[in-house]
Amino acid sequence: MDNSRLFLFASLVFVGMLLWQQWQADYGIKPSPTPTLQSDSTTIPASEVPFADDLPDQAQDISGASSTATAQSETGAEPPEGTLLRVDTDVVQALIDTRGGVLRSLKLKKYPNSLEEPDDWFEMVHSDLNSAHILQSGLRNKQNRAPTHHSLFQANQTRFELADGDDELVVPLYWR
Repeated sequence: MDNSRLFLFASLVFVGMLLWQQWQADYGIKPSPTPTLQSDSTTIPASEVPFADDLPDQAQDISGASSTATAQSETGAEPPEGTLLRVDTDVVQALIDTRGGVLRSLKLKKYPNSLEEPDDWFEMVHSDLNSAHILQSGLRNKQNRAPTHHSLFQANQTRFELADGDDELVVPLYWR
């Protein structure tokens, strides 16, 4: 009789150990890979590293325009400036920069900053100097033939408004 209790206790401990190991494999902390030292001094050129230049340059200011010194030193000429497209719907007011298709401002019309000023809407995306919250997008490929957040887009008009009775507003941007 004592042997059966000992066998049950041992099997319970064994099942508990298996459960613990599986839990560690699924949810445990993954060990960080240790860096290996290479004996040769070969390095990969920056042009072959995928997504090496994902982030904007540090010389880029909050408004998104590159500093003229950096732009002139790289290309020899100033980059073309984008224009701001104004988008008005019943819910939001947005400003889209044609330089990169960047969303510069997004105000929520149904959420005022204070009850005393109902026309001062909450600005979810903004380009203030103290704290910038902008949304950038872009495509990447090996030949760099896809638009990025630095590409200059074109639009047919500078102001887009949602018509009465419509549920969506499309703002087409064109790139060559």
